[in-house]
Amino acid sequence: MAQFDYDAAFSRLMDAMSCSSQRELSAKLGISQSSVSGACIRKKGLPSSWLLQALRYSNTNPDWVLNGYPNSRFLVPAEAPTRPAGH
Repeated sequence: MAQFDYDAAFSRLMDAMSCSSQRELSAKLGISQSSVSGACIRKKGLPSSWLLQALRYSNTNPDWVLNGYPNSRFLVPAEAPTRPAGH
């Protein structure tokens, strides 16, 4: 298993939230700028609440933010199940 790349994941989060600075990201997340800075210093992972905000903001797949899997940036709604005729 590959080691978690915090810098790449943080960069993808910034992209998903359309931010160019930690200050802008903190405003969109509704948290203090020092919380963002602290996370960047610790580099232990991204809080799940931030991933949920990115999902809500831009329909960005949390797995893409964390791992950068190709062709997985956006979540696509599942199609509604179809019912057989006559039911």
